[in-house]
Amino acid sequence: MAGVYDVVIVGGGLCGLMLARLLEQQGGVNYVVLEAHEERFGGRLWNTPEGLDLGAAWLWPQFGQTHAPALSTSLGLELFPQPPGEPKGFAPPEPGRFRVEGGTYGLVERIVAGLPAERVRKGCPVTCVRRDAACPAAAADADKTYVALESSDGGVFHAERVVLAVPPEMLAAKVEFEPALPQARMRAMRNAKTWMAGVTKVVLAYEARFWEDLGLGLGAAGPAFQVYDASSKDDGVVGITFFAFNEEDLDDDEFVGPMPLTLTLTFTQP
Repeated sequence: MAGVYDVVIVGGGLCGLMLARLLEQQGGVNYVVLEAHEERFGGRLWNTPEGLDLGAAWLWPQFGQTHAPALSTSLGLELFPQPPGEPKGFAPPEPGRFRVEGGTYGLVERIVAGLPAERVRKGCPVTCVRRDAACPAAAADADKTYVALESSDGGVFHAERVVLAVPPEMLAAKVEFEPALPQARMRAMRNAKTWMAGVTKVVLAYEARFWEDLGLGLGAAGPAFQVYDASSKDDGVVGITFFAFNEEDLDDDEFVGPMPLTLTLTFTQP
């Protein structure tokens, strides 16, 4: 519910949820996570019921994600190396890519399950962040400065500290700040492009890796600039993922239309 908090975290993606997890482990902090999505947490982590990743899929411990293996283990999740058959068509293959058995959304589900329900709120998009001199808590303690966060449903959350765990470009477009942020900062936020935001993933599930039996390889073709084997560990689920730019903002039917041709071009002779 709306109220006064030590910390309000805007954004229930992996970043915001991890901060909430740390605050919960620390104890003694009155916090809440506000997530705009009506139905789920996780931001750009999402997968099919079978566990095929529709959002971020790989963990790269050697490229800064050094805590990812320990986090996965602590949450009871298993990592496995990317299946044989390196991604084709976009960049040279890199060693050390790991995936989460059951999909990376398992990280989100386990973290949320470990937080008190009243600390994580869905369907609560923040529309305004403003300085809050009228907060009752501020009147009781003149040494503290509070911020008010207004949500689209009319709720008002007061906080001594606010963490904006949302892509800067989205903040600049959807959240009003009072007083207004400096123009240079707003310009920087609008120009801070979100990694992979202009890319659409198409995931196809199969009963087996038929392309191996036919002696075919995977190669980028058509609208797809990268193709990789999305199968789960031990082939419990077999799948292929295509990355494609969607600069024309096509709807799902328009985007999927060229996929049969893409499949024909994707399976290449060795």
